Amino acid sequence: MMSYSQDDQIVHDHIAVLRKCHVFKVLLQDRDGQDVTFQQLQMTFDAIVNRIRENLVDMSAGNAQYFHVIDSAMFVLCLDSGCPETPDEVARDGFIGDGSNRWFDKALQFYVSANGRSGQIQEHGTIDGTTPARLLEWVGTALGKHSVYTVTPKANLDGVELDELVLQTTPEIDNHNEGLRKQFLEKTSASTYVREPLDEFGTDFLVQSRTPAKGVIDLTFQLAVRLFFGRNMNSWEPTSSAHFHMGRSDAVQRASPAVNAFCDTATKACDDYSDLSGLRALLLGATKQIKAGMETMLSGRSYLRVFEALISLWPADTPLPRFLGEHVFFGRPDPPIFAQVNLLESDKSEIIVEDFVHLLGDTDGFWPFIIPDKKQIRVSLTGGSQERTAAFVRDLHRAASMVRRIVETS
Repeated sequence: MMSYSQDDQIVHDHIAVLRKCHVFKVLLQDRDGQDVTFQQLQMTFDAIVNRIRENLVDMSAGNAQYFHVIDSAMFVLCLDSGCPETPDEVARDGFIGDGSNRWFDKALQFYVSANGRSGQIQEHGTIDGTTPARLLEWVGTALGKHSVYTVTPKANLDGVELDELVLQTTPEIDNHNEGLRKQFLEKTSASTYVREPLDEFGTDFLVQSRTPAKGVIDLTFQLAVRLFFGRNMNSWEPTSSAHFHMGRSDAVQRASPAVNAFCDTATKACDDYSDLSGLRALLLGATKQIKAGMETMLSGRSYLRVFEALISLWPADTPLPRFLGEHVFFGRPDPPIFAQVNLLESDKSEIIVEDFVHLLGDTDGFWPFIIPDKKQIRVSLTGGSQERTAAFVRDLHRAASMVRRIVETS
């Protein structure tokens, strides 16, 4: 075994990482002699693992062109062979599956199934989700104006030249990709998607009852959260897609003191509606606080993005203060809970999107997209197991029934 003198101790500031018979030198200290953080090491190891892409590019000129075509493309269009019909099939064929026939490094993808169903997939790490939502409006408008015509098979295909690109791989890379597909399927299989109409009330009922539509809908969701979890929970709402053009989107915390007070009182009352007027007063007070929070966010005075910046700058070896741990999207100990209400009524928008699927890494949480209509509230909900998601849907209906009875009180 080779030994080194005392003068050679300075070389002991790194480790050697072996990956597929390649050696990488990874420093354990920075130039100032400070230990590198766990996050820095993790990023370095991820970069080493991701060298598989670089290896593929270097393998042949054809591979380099393969990646260049995808990277430089405006978007990726995926033509699928499946024929999804039910909401669950649409979600699993479109996004929740094994990741086949998709390119998730691309910020924007469209897919079209064999039966004509289509969808959009966006990579949330590079762009705010509300920004491409406007694109859906344009696509929906274009589809509505498009004249349907029939293409005769083989009628106009003789002159079409296809420029197909084939990726050269190795058995080792193929095995690696197969493992990734299995892991992706295992992760996404833990999620459940449902499309559920809440027929208890719609915007017509709320307007006739002289109550703020969005505030009452927000309150209904938060009451369902209270019923399901047995206590008030933090829940976030990103800004509506109608406001994305005003700047970088932020989010508002829905579980304000007034909202929590209403949810606690309504839950304790349950089927005892002896003080409906008192519950209605609490409801109206809570909707005012929801509106105030939304106005604060839209005026650029919200705090979420600031807190996220503080977290990214916080020293890795120093525990986060409680206020940062509790007031961020994925703060623990609570699971992530989101709900986005898009006031896009069918008679005011050409958008024809039926399903909004947003996977969460933490399947203890929920993320619904809520679209009010005149006679009902449409909910696209992504959650964990089928049993857990079904239970939350039942509490959504229960909360909607309770809110309707309270709102009807004059």
